[in-house]
Amino acid sequence: NPFATSHRYLDALSKRGLREVEIQTRESLRRQLDATAFIYFGWPALDSKGVATKAALKALSSHSEMAIDMLLPVVVSIEAQKAALQLVEIVGLSVVLPFAVILRIIPFTRGAGNMLLALSFAIIVALPAVYVLSAAAWKGIENPADEEGNAQTPLVTDAFTFNDRALGMSCSAAEY
Repeated sequence: NPFATSHRYLDALSKRGLREVEIQTRESLRRQLDATAFIYFGWPALDSKGVATKAALKALSSHSEMAIDMLLPVVVSIEAQKAALQLVEIVGLSVVLPFAVILRIIPFTRGAGNMLLALSFAIIVALPAVYVLSAAAWKGIENPADEEGNAQTPLVTDAFTFNDRALGMSCSAAEY
């Protein structure tokens, strides 16, 4: 069922996004806490100065917060797409398709019926197919197979090198 596959794919993306937001939040808070480390010099009541020994961690925490700010709208968008896909599944099969067939029967509304049939085809077949193809492509990128068909981890097989993925064959050893 393409709708079920689409829902599973969007659920997996949403869960991964939320898990990454949780990790980034935890790391940001840990770095902020670690950045508060100070060393004090001098006499306590007379004259003393402090130096933040890990002040650079505050900048790293800011980068984590920027990543969170970018990830949250993506996760919200995925959740909205899941809701829209559910609506399309319900409305497309139960309302649009029967209404299109009824309009095709009446001679002077045949053009509108044709348009609704094309629309129902697009929302029932083409829309979930986009998500199914995307899920299949993501699965192929995430778990490439070797010559025997065994799934491999991309980091172990160096499948994500800059030359292979970004430049392809335009960057060969003969050019250097």
